[in-house]
Amino acid sequence: MFPLFEQCKSIVSSKPCLVCYGNGYEIEAKDSDSTMKVHCCGCGGTGIRPEDITELATKTASELKDAGIDKMNRSQSASKTDALMEEFIEGRLWEARQPDSALGNGWNVYEFTAEDLRQRADRIGGFENIHPNSWGALLSRFAKADKIKKTGEYVNSKRPSSHSRIIPVWEIIK
Repeated sequence: MFPLFEQCKSIVSSKPCLVCYGNGYEIEAKDSDSTMKVHCCGCGGTGIRPEDITELATKTASELKDAGIDKMNRSQSASKTDALMEEFIEGRLWEARQPDSALGNGWNVYEFTAEDLRQRADRIGGFENIHPNSWGALLSRFAKADKIKKTGEYVNSKRPSSHSRIIPVWEIIK
C-alpha cells in the first residue's frame, strides 16, 4: 500500500465515500465458486472521498516542497551559492550604475533567469557538484529576503538539459 494513501485513510476515516460508505467496494458479486468485488466508482476503491484525497495530497505536496527547500537551505552548498548570488546581484547593480550601461542597449540588467545565474557559476567554476535543487532553493531564499522577485514573464530555457522548459524571469529589487 502507498504511504500517502495510508496517511489519508487514517486522517479522513471519519469522512467515508458517499457511494461505498468507506468499504471501497460498490458491488460484491458471488457465484458458486468465487467472490468478486468491484471497486467503488466514487472513490476508486480507497473508501475516501476524492476531494479529501486531493486536499491532503496538495497539502502534503506543499509541505514536501517546503521541507525540500529547507533541506537545501541547510546544505553545505547554501553558503557557496549565496555568495555567488550576492556577487551576481552586485555585478548587475554595478553595471546599471555605469554611464555606458547596457540599459541603453535595451538590456535590462535588473532582470535575469536562473539560467543566467547558472551560466555565471559555470564560468567561475567550482559549482559542478551543487545539487540541482539548490538553485531553486537559492532563488526562493533570496525572494523571501526581498532581494529579488518574479516579473510575471516566462522564457524558454536554453540549457540542453532543461529541454526548453519554461522558466520565470526574475528582477533584482533595487
